[in-house]
Amino acid sequence: MARVYLSYNTQDVDLARSIATSLQERGHEVTIDIASLAPGANWRSVLNEALKSSDAFVAILTENSLRSQFVASEVGAARAFADADGEMIVIPVVADKMAIPPFISDLFAIQAPERDMVRIADEIDRALASFAASKAVREKKREVLETNTGRYVDEAIVSLRMSEHRDRRLANVWYGAGVIALIAGIVFGFWSLHDVASSKPPAALDVEWLLFARALLKAVVIIGLLIAVTKYCFILGKSYMSESLKSADRVHAISYGKFYLQVFGATADHQQLKEVFQHWNIDRPSAFATTAVEQFDPKYSEAVVEVVRAFAKAGEKK
Repeated sequence: MARVYLSYNTQDVDLARSIATSLQERGHEVTIDIASLAPGANWRSVLNEALKSSDAFVAILTENSLRSQFVASEVGAARAFADADGEMIVIPVVADKMAIPPFISDLFAIQAPERDMVRIADEIDRALASFAASKAVREKKREVLETNTGRYVDEAIVSLRMSEHRDRRLANVWYGAGVIALIAGIVFGFWSLHDVASSKPPAALDVEWLLFARALLKAVVIIGLLIAVTKYCFILGKSYMSESLKSADRVHAISYGKFYLQVFGATADHQQLKEVFQHWNIDRPSAFATTAVEQFDPKYSEAVVEVVRAFAKAGEKK
């Protein structure tokens, strides 16, 4: 059954004991301050611990209790605990003919000026049963939410890690292809220069000059294409690496949210969870979407045309 903390003024000790006995007969565990304190004990610490561990806080309000700040301060502390996590219910019992005090005016109070112990205990027992049922429903919803959220988070992390590793592999492949194309361009450039230099014809021979120009043009075109391939490979490698790093950042953000969910999931509300997970879907455009078309267009066709025109003019002059 429920753990009940009973707050009252010392002048109403007989009333408090009667209510405590009635609740104990119904199977509830009741903490009543004079029973929990021993000589030399820190009464405030003992009562606060009892308050924190209770399922219900029952305040017996009488003319006597209103003349003391002790009960009112306990009611304030109990309401703070109840509002913090919703794990405790505050039940005021107005046991005198008096107006409901302002500090509980927003709560449903049991009004029993006749001090009928059976009715008071029945009303408290009914409130405890209703609160227990509501608490069970909330815990069930929270359990479903945590289970579904945890499953979704795990699936998201697995998917993002796969994307991270795939993009990293593709980035390395494209970087490797770029290095190979760069080395091939350098090697072909040296070979072409050597070949052209060793076969340079006399200037007077027009046919040999055309052969020389064609060899030189071929070398320029091939080297240009290899440079374009190198640039293309490095741009793609950088884009894939950027996507891989973005996936890694998302995994980090989700992992923090998962840790928060494991630690505070039982008490975290929807807004808190939303704030924790809001950064996982990093609002950053894809590296491929921000790559301009000009980066992939080496424009070597225009350069080749200009070279051909230059050689054609040179041939006409000869």
